[in-house]
Formats: sequence, C-alpha cells, structure tokens
Amino acid sequence: MKKIVVLMIVLIALSSFVLQTETTFYSLLAAKKDPIVVEHLILQKKKYKQVPDSLFIFENLLSLDLSKNKIDLMSADIGEIKQLRKLDLSRNMIRLVPPQISKLQDLEELILSKNQIKSLPEDLAKLKKLKVLKLDGNQISKIPKFIYQLQNLELVDLRQLELEDEDLLRLHDHLPETSIYYSTNCACGF
Repeated sequence: MKKIVVLMIVLIALSSFVLQTETTFYSLLAAKKDPIVVEHLILQKKKYKQVPDSLFIFENLLSLDLSKNKIDLMSADIGEIKQLRKLDLSRNMIRLVPPQISKLQDLEELILSKNQIKSLPEDLAKLKKLKVLKLDGNQISKIPKFIYQLQNLELVDLRQLELEDEDLLRLHDHLPETSIYYSTNCACGF
C-alpha cells in the first residue's frame, strides 16, 4: 500500500512539473494563475476592444497574439512589455500606433496586417532587431521612412497598400537582401 501511495505522490509531482513547464496560454484567466511561466499568450478572437491592462504582469512574455479582435486603440503602455519578441495585432481596427511601441527593443516580429493604419511613428526606427514587419491591408499610402533604417529586416509585407512604384523600387534597392511582398501594376520586372 505504501508503494502505491508513494507512486501516486510521484505521479502527481510529475504532472505538476509538466504543467508548470508549459509556456503557451490561450486564456488570460488561466495565464494569470501562474504569470511567471507565461512566455506565449495567444488571445485571438476574444472580442477585446483594447489591449488588456493585465499583460504587464507577465515578466517572461516573449510573444503576444491579439489578432482577430476588435481593438481600435492601442495603449502607450504596450511599450512596457520590454522582453516581447513577437507582437501580432493583425485583423483589428487599429488606426494609430503609439510611438511607445519603439520601447520594445527586443521585438523581432511586428504584425499589424489588416487594420486601419494610415501612418506609423518614425520612432519605430529604434526597433533594430526587427526581422519581420507586416503592414499589408492597411491604409498606408507611403512607405514609412523608418523602414530604410531597419537593416535586419528579412521580410516586409506591403501587399494591398496603395504605394507608388518609385517608392517600391527605392525600397528594393535600399534593402536588397530583404524579401518585400507587395502588389503592384508596375512593369518594373519584379
């Protein structure tokens, strides 16, 4: 009988350890129960109208997916999640991106696809580690100047934007190693 009790205690301890090593959460409520272990938070289709204030308790949060919500206002406090490497705010209703987002110095991937953004703050030039920038499906009509300063970019998605062919050519010349996705009627050969 003692062996069974000891075995059960070991199994409970192991299952607790396995749960604690899980780092991806799909519920803000579940993530709040043990915020220190949360590294990836996927909060798609939760009908949020703004970025939840409680995100700042997650000291080890590396990726945040708030896509497919109803967010129209992005708080300047988003810049306080300093360790963040990936931020997905695609398919929302965002019009303005606060300059404080440039405080995310470790950010490698910024996805702002399919929002209502017309322009971006030049402070985004401070995101020196940025590798992926997705702006497709917004209302941007000029390539933001800060993009030329992001020498680590591997991919820029500019599809479904009304951009001038000359701007696209200049960007291609300036960042020749970067994959640039765009749609154009240009007869420029790429």
